Amino acid sequence: QCAQEYYFLINGLRPDFRGGEPGVCQQGEGVTPERLNSLLHLIPNKVSLRRLWREHGACSGLGIDEYFVQVDRASRLVALPSAYLDGEHPDRVSASEFRQQIVQLNPGLEVSAIRLSCKGAWLREVQVCLDPEFGFRACGANVEESCRDELRVREIPANRKARKPKS
Repeated sequence: QCAQEYYFLINGLRPDFRGGEPGVCQQGEGVTPERLNSLLHLIPNKVSLRRLWREHGACSGLGIDEYFVQVDRASRLVALPSAYLDGEHPDRVSASEFRQQIVQLNPGLEVSAIRLSCKGAWLREVQVCLDPEFGFRACGANVEESCRDELRVREIPANRKARKPKS
C-alpha cells in the first residue's frame, strides 16, 4: 500500500455479529492468485485481501465473488474530504471536526455511524457502519473508538504527491 498512491482505502466489510464474533468461520473457497489480481483495485495488497476474506468474508454467508462485489459497493459509498486525499490538510484536527467534515460530504450519514481508530494521536482507520441494505446506521457498542480528542493524519511525502504540471 505504501509504495503506491493509496492513502485512504477500504480495509474491509465486516459482518456485524450483535452477540459478538462468531468464533471460527467456515473457510470455504480460497482466494486464488487470479482472483487476487482482479481485486487489487479495491485493496492493493494481496496479504490484506486474503486476511479480509479469511477473517470477515468467510463469516458473511456470501460466496467469495459476491462478498467482494459487496466490498466494492461499500467502497463507493463514502466520500472523504479532498484535503485529506491530496495532502493539503492541517497537521492536527479535532476528532469531532474530522467526523463532521465526512458527514457534510455524505447525505444521510450521521456522526453516530463513524468510528475512528488511532495509534497514539495518528489516525489509522475510519469505520463507517452500514445496515444490510447499505444504508448508514449507528455503530454498535462492539465497534470501538480509539482516538483522542485531537488527531493527526500523516503527511504524504513530497516525492509521493501528485506533481502539478508546469505552467
